[in-house]
Amino acid sequence: MTTVEEIKKAATNLSPDEQVELFQWLHNSVELQQARYEQLKRDIAAGIEEADRGETSVLDVEEIKSIVRQLKNSGSQL
Repeated sequence: MTTVEEIKKAATNLSPDEQVELFQWLHNSVELQQARYEQLKRDIAAGIEEADRGETSVLDVEEIKSIVRQLKNSGSQL
């Protein structure tokens, strides 16, 4: 069993309040924030490279709104 698996298993034994505390601790972790920031920079760079190669598409806001309305009316979760 990996350390992550052990932590996940142990977390299931925590009270809801303790689980929230653990989540907040992880969420506010400087290392986690740095990792998410680095991933965001990689994602942005990849998007810029795609745009530079002409791999883009037109964003049709009205179509997106229509799809969201259909999902909402059907009771689907987004």
